[in-house]
Amino acid sequence: MINSLKRFSTTVRSELFKIIVLVGLAGVLAVTANALRTDRLAWFGYQTVARTNPAILTVADVVHAYYADNAYLVDVRASDAFYKAHLAASIHLPSNDFQTNFEMVFEKLPAEGMLILYGDDNDLEAPEKVRQLLLARGFRAEDVAVFEAGWAALSKQQEIFVISGEDDE
Repeated sequence: MINSLKRFSTTVRSELFKIIVLVGLAGVLAVTANALRTDRLAWFGYQTVARTNPAILTVADVVHAYYADNAYLVDVRASDAFYKAHLAASIHLPSNDFQTNFEMVFEKLPAEGMLILYGDDNDLEAPEKVRQLLLARGFRAEDVAVFEAGWAALSKQQEIFVISGEDDE
């Protein structure tokens, strides 16, 4: 009986050692694979916004970008709409007087990170106009994206803070 327990114990230890080695090897492979990805997965917290195809953004992408360290939301709606309500921490760059305000607002634009432009509901013309002007002034195409669904989709998100009122900016 004692010999069979010793054999069983040796077998269990051997199998446990194999499992530990396999799990360790799987971990090393996972870390290596993640390091080789262009859009690395976050180990903790929020992942940075992937820049492989900024032209297609979902509401979830924008909410995620709202909390990420490398993305900035740019509201291109007219000033009256912006002052009625806007996203907290958004940068206001109105498309209707872009040329007039650009130099002043240009100072607010970050040197690094993705700019996510949004306008009125399903209005692609205004954000695309601003996008083209930013590209003409040296911004990289992969750093400037347009959120097509616009303000209506963003203002409904509970994860994003909306500021309302004429006095807020």
